Amino acid sequence: AYGFSVEIQSLGDGAKTVAVQRFVVADQPVGGFSPNCNVQVQFVEMSLDAYLDLTRQQFAAGGFDLIESRPSTVSAHSARTLEYAGQIGGRSLRFLALVVSGADRFWLVTCTSTAESYPDLKPAFSRVISSFSLTEPAK
Repeated sequence: AYGFSVEIQSLGDGAKTVAVQRFVVADQPVGGFSPNCNVQVQFVEMSLDAYLDLTRQQFAAGGFDLIESRPSTVSAHSARTLEYAGQIGGRSLRFLALVVSGADRFWLVTCTSTAESYPDLKPAFSRVISSFSLTEPAK
């Protein structure tokens, strides 16, 4: 969209932490909030079903509503696309996320906007989610 490509390098041993946010893009604020997409690598060993159960518990505890959950596959890995909504800091937000299961980690791609701007941004968020693929990291 903006005429560049970037290769994200290792900035340390992320395996010593539970989660590392590896990439974030944000646009200009809409309704006081910058729509954004990010990629996290979460270093936990559990099944995708266990991860999704934990996510549902966290949503319930945080007052988030799960709107949709669709199974998929990304680069031969089990995945799930989640659409959910909730309040953060008094602001109504909507999320489109992709969870991809690995042997010792999960990749989490999350796109977020205000609830009001979400219908206009959902097609772009969907393209971001559908473009995600896994590659072998550079040595």
